[in-house]
Amino acid sequence: MDVLLLNGGGRRDGFTAAMCRSFSSSVESKGWGVCEIPLLELDIRHCTGCGQCCESGICTISDDMSSVYDAMKECDLLVMASPVRFSGPSSILKVAIDRFQPLWHLGEERGGYAAGMLCGGSEKPDFRSTLTVLRSFAVTAGMRWVGDACFPDTDHAPVSDAEAQAEGFGRQIVNELKPLTPR
Repeated sequence: MDVLLLNGGGRRDGFTAAMCRSFSSSVESKGWGVCEIPLLELDIRHCTGCGQCCESGICTISDDMSSVYDAMKECDLLVMASPVRFSGPSSILKVAIDRFQPLWHLGEERGGYAAGMLCGGSEKPDFRSTLTVLRSFAVTAGMRWVGDACFPDTDHAPVSDAEAQAEGFGRQIVNELKPLTPR
């Protein structure tokens, strides 16, 4: 299995980055390949709604999103990781999701699987709205949603808690998808 891990965190040393490292390590130890893309480090511009992709299925904006499109074509499992910001995904991840508009216009089901990893600062953050955005993207891309891991209280909890949970989530995903055939 090949995993594309979209890291929508805003800090290289933050909880989202730690979750991504632990998840990656967990699935790599089972022989899966992981391509982690830290979206913060890319130049990805906002979708302008120009409509050019309606006809061609190709976005006309020339930026780093082309490398994300290429990685998406190669993955069996897409994992989207983000802190929760005002009950939604980080703007970094949302901009990337919005740039997948060409997928919708092509009308082709991509296949494969999708999952999410979220963290929130409060003791009881409401992850529902963010999960709705991520699951909606998976449906639009024709991917089967296989689960999510949500880590609360990152304002107070040690990062090691999120790392351990992300590692466990990686094992869970491997066990669930192991008997399934990649697309």
